[in-house]
Amino acid sequence: MADKFDPYREALVMETVTEWPEQYDRLEPHERAALEARLHAQPQDAAQLEYVRTHTGFCRRIVVTPEDYQRATQQQATQQRAAQQRVAQQRAAQQRVAP
Repeated sequence: MADKFDPYREALVMETVTEWPEQYDRLEPHERAALEARLHAQPQDAAQLEYVRTHTGFCRRIVVTPEDYQRATQQQATQQRAAQQRVAQQRAAQQRVAP
C-alpha cells in the first residue's frame, strides 16, 4: 500500500529502492539510473511511495508509474535544454572577448 510523503521518515531514509514495471525494461542502465535519481530527489511527487522499516531507519521504495516516468523525462529534457543554453551563452561570451 502506498504511503503519503512523510518528512519525519524522510529524515530517517537510509536506502532507496526503485521498482520498474516490465514496460520499462527497454531502458538502458544509465537512463534508468538518471531517472531513479530524479524520482528519489522529489519523493513527494511519486505516485506510489512506500516506507519500509529497516534496522537503521527506513528504505524509501518508489514504484514507477507512467506519470512518474513522464515527469522525470520532462525534467531531464528541461535540464538538458538549460545546459545547452548555458554552453551556447558561454561560447558567445568567449567569442565576444576574443580579439
